[in-house]
Amino acid sequence: MPTRDRMSQKASAAEQDVPMPTRDMDVAKGVGGRGNPHTKKISSLPRFIRLPYMTVNKKYKDTLFRSIFNDKEKLLELYNAIEGANYRDAQDIDINTLEDIIYIGMKNDISFMLDDTLVLIEHQSTINENMPMRMGMYFFRLFEKITKSDPPARYGKYSKEVPDSRLIVLYNGKEDYPAKKVLKLSELVKKKKGRKKFIDVKVKVEVLNINKGRNPELERRSKTLSNYATLIAKIREYEKENAKRGCRIYRFLTKALLLN
Repeated sequence: MPTRDRMSQKASAAEQDVPMPTRDMDVAKGVGGRGNPHTKKISSLPRFIRLPYMTVNKKYKDTLFRSIFNDKEKLLELYNAIEGANYRDAQDIDINTLEDIIYIGMKNDISFMLDDTLVLIEHQSTINENMPMRMGMYFFRLFEKITKSDPPARYGKYSKEVPDSRLIVLYNGKEDYPAKKVLKLSELVKKKKGRKKFIDVKVKVEVLNINKGRNPELERRSKTLSNYATLIAKIREYEKENAKRGCRIYRFLTKALLLN
C-alpha cells in the first residue's frame, strides 16, 4: 500500500513535465496492485488518459461532428440551413453512411438520401483541394450500396435514372480559407499540351467554412451548427491558454484522482 508521500510525488509528477506511471508500470515496480485503491481509480479511466503521455485525438472534431449530426433532426436542420430549404419530416432522411467494417478503408462522415438526392457531407479540419476525387469515390461506393439489390441498375439493357447528388465539405481548420469555395474534379485532370481531354466526369464539391463568424447566415439558420462552431472556438482558446502555462488536461485529472 503506497504512502501518502508516494501519492503526493505522483501528483507532483503530474503537474511537471514528468510522465505519469501507468498501472502496468506501478505493478512492475512493486507499487500498487489489486489492493491499491488509487491504482483502481487510474485503471478505471479511459486508456487515453492513463497513458504516460496523453495522445490528443486529432480527429476529435470529426468524431464530435458525426456524433452530433447522426441525429436525423439535427441533420435535417443542417441540410435546410445549407440549402435554404424547408424540409420538415426528419423521418424522410435515410442515412446510408459507409462503414469501414464493410468497405475496408472507405468510410465517409455522413451521407443520406432525401427527396431522391444523395447527400454527402464531409467534415474537414485541414485543407484538401482533392476532395472532388475523394468524394467521387464515396459517391460510387454509395451508389454500389444503393443498387446492390437492383441488378437492372447495373446490368440492365435500358438506361436507369440515378439519384441526383449534393457533395458538401464543412471546413473548420485553423488555416485561413474562403467562406465558400467550389472544387471540381475536372480541374484535377492532368492537362497535356495539344491533346483534348477524354474524361468527362463532373464532380462538384462545395466547401463551406464553418469556423465561428465565417458564415454568419449559415449559423443563423442552424443553431446546432452555431453551437458546434462556438464550442470548437472555445476549445481552441482553452488549448492556446493552457499551452502557454505548459499544462495538460490529464495532469489535472490524475492529480484529482490520486488525492481524492
